[in-house]
Amino acid sequence: MILEGKISTPKGEKIGTCATTFCLHSDTPNSVEILQYLHAELGAKNVKISRG
Repeated sequence: MILEGKISTPKGEKIGTCATTFCLHSDTPNSVEILQYLHAELGAKNVKISRG
């Protein structure tokens, strides 16, 4: 989604999107671990990450 600019639908189709922000809810189980993973992986792909 972030790198390709596309979202997968429940039917498996891919549609374009132009999202500039993404939200991770702190009440999601393992949210800290998810954020750490995303930060490392996206940073390695030169995706700019900033605080909202």
